[in-house]
Amino acid sequence: MAWTRQLIDAVNADNETDCRCDTSATRRILNAHPPQVAHRAALALADFARAGHAPLTSLRSDTVAQQFATSATPAVNLLVARMTVPGGPWPGHFGLEAVLFTAFEARMPPWFPSITMPFPLHFGTVLAATDGFLKGQGGVMFPELLSRAWPIDKQAFGLVFIDKLTSLYLQRVVPVREAVNLHAGDLGLDRATVYYYVGSKEELFREAVQGLLDVNIVEAERLVHDKSILPREKLRHLIEILMLSYEENYPYAYVYIQQDMHKVADKGSPWAASMAKQTHRFEKAVLALINEGVQSGDLRADVVPELAANALYGMLNWTHRWHRPGGRHGARQIADAFAKVFLRGMARN
Repeated sequence: MAWTRQLIDAVNADNETDCRCDTSATRRILNAHPPQVAHRAALALADFARAGHAPLTSLRSDTVAQQFATSATPAVNLLVARMTVPGGPWPGHFGLEAVLFTAFEARMPPWFPSITMPFPLHFGTVLAATDGFLKGQGGVMFPELLSRAWPIDKQAFGLVFIDKLTSLYLQRVVPVREAVNLHAGDLGLDRATVYYYVGSKEELFREAVQGLLDVNIVEAERLVHDKSILPREKLRHLIEILMLSYEENYPYAYVYIQQDMHKVADKGSPWAASMAKQTHRFEKAVLALINEGVQSGDLRADVVPELAANALYGMLNWTHRWHRPGGRHGARQIADAFAKVFLRGMARN
């Protein structure tokens, strides 16, 4: 919306000037907020009102820190607050930030042990944000990261911006790991020492991806041996299983899909070898289902089965670019649409 762009531009401009809270462009734009973000805008305006004629650098965001509550999709959330976290998500940055985002309640994969969060935690997708947030290194937002005059008496919210964390991982962690892999010996360092910190951060990711692939392999191989349903229906079930697993295991599945395996893990590691083996098993099962359909006359024979399988992977894996749980189209709806596209295209004339 045009108002969002005006707000982002106002915050960016105010951060570059020595403005006062009560006469700032940000406060003026917030006062003209649309109904969709009225409550969150009011929280920020309360902080501006308390600051009065003080410089923007003196703004304290206690109201936002204490009262902000995240709403799940389809609601749009607006957080406007000043950060003061030296060495934190925005090293050296103490400015005002505005983030417009959608969110859904954070959850672990179905197979992960049940845990109870002491505060509301959500995964967020950024719709628009100010320069400090977009260029900074942070992918999380908690009350402790906001500039405050008083201690926090409750943990009102917790946000993890998955797209930002994924981008940071792929852009900064992976290249560093590759560089360390090549040059650790030259530095006289033990690789175990170099990987002590970064490696530990990959454990949950590895377990999530491994669990996802294991379950999908079992289902795919079960379909291969099931003689009670037609090949077309087997493929329809497989498409639904895959799409549901991507949603249930978000964001881990998509992090893995976005990069070739050799860019995510050490190619010589036992985990990488196991993943390669499991991936081959899954691809073999998919190819067996397509070949079964061709041989039975259920599917057309003028398309190379390997190419048909690649087309199927392409449709499903590309969803990492646009699908988010709780979004406009659910996993089942997407799976149904993809099954129609694929199976009608592969139908025998």
